[in-house]
Amino acid sequence: MVKFAVASLLNGMDVEAEEQYRSRQIDILYLVKTDHRSYAKTAALYAGDGWYQPADCTACQPEERHTLHAYLNARKCVLGAAYAKACESLWTQVKAIAETGGGKRILVLGTEEFMYPALYVADCLERCGNTVKCHATTRSPIAVSSEEDYPVHCRYELESLYEKGRRTFVYDLARYDSVWILTDADPVIPQGVYSLVNALRRCGNDDMKLFCWR
Repeated sequence: MVKFAVASLLNGMDVEAEEQYRSRQIDILYLVKTDHRSYAKTAALYAGDGWYQPADCTACQPEERHTLHAYLNARKCVLGAAYAKACESLWTQVKAIAETGGGKRILVLGTEEFMYPALYVADCLERCGNTVKCHATTRSPIAVSSEEDYPVHCRYELESLYEKGRRTFVYDLARYDSVWILTDADPVIPQGVYSLVNALRRCGNDDMKLFCWR
């Protein structure tokens, strides 16, 4: 007999939803139980009148583009220690190519699920004395609103770097001294690069580096 289970960090299901799983003998495993009953009422308090920027796929390349090696695909079964070593190798390659000296405002931007390597590189850059922010593109079309206490205010629509025709998004970009884009897309969809570079340039960014981990 095949047995199934569902595992998640958060569980926001109500009693009725959980019962559908239990009735099918599917175990539910999670770390934190959340209550979503007030979410719709809270969301209705905001106007949803933030800035929505459609994708601009006009051909536009980053100033630098580099290919990195010794890639491990964390979407498959990979040991944590092995992935940590791979990310260390990634950083070693990056710092051999790019200036990492302190005192700069840097954005490190991962693409979709490729987030941990971006966080790793961002942490290394911060240890070098830089002021660093880390973002990631996402498939989630979050509503944005102009109220000060609302968490996101600007939404940039993008083409995915992974699949032509797939919509992705990035939120609340700003101007930085340098932007480092990290991706494991292979091949990289050109329109995805164009739309991301144009969104970043719209915020005044000129120094952009694209690192493709292979």
